[in-house]
Amino acid sequence: MSIEENEKLAAHNATEPRVSLADIEAEITYVAYMTGDRYLAHATFLESVGKQAPSPDAGTLTICMVSMKNGWMVLGKSAPASPKNFNPVLGRRFAYEDCIRQLWQLLGYRLKSELQSKS
Repeated sequence: MSIEENEKLAAHNATEPRVSLADIEAEITYVAYMTGDRYLAHATFLESVGKQAPSPDAGTLTICMVSMKNGWMVLGKSAPASPKNFNPVLGRRFAYEDCIRQLWQLLGYRLKSELQSKS
């Protein structure tokens, strides 16, 4: 199921306060994407494990960085098992959804804390 489908299902069944997809997206200040090959082109290697060069498939790794209003950032990622299946549009979508799932947990924790402090 997609994030949007899960959101509709959760909203339909909710009777109490909850974190919605709209709540999460309202907290986002920017989203940036990069592929693994571009990351490696700019990375500084502080430590090398073995003598192997980076994978030639690094360009099929999609990295998404989401920054929140409070400055918190999360990284999401996606990569196909086969480089022939790489689709940059889907890569960005899946990496973004990985970020959203992480943020859902964090904002859920915040909401739980707020609800507990009111009781």
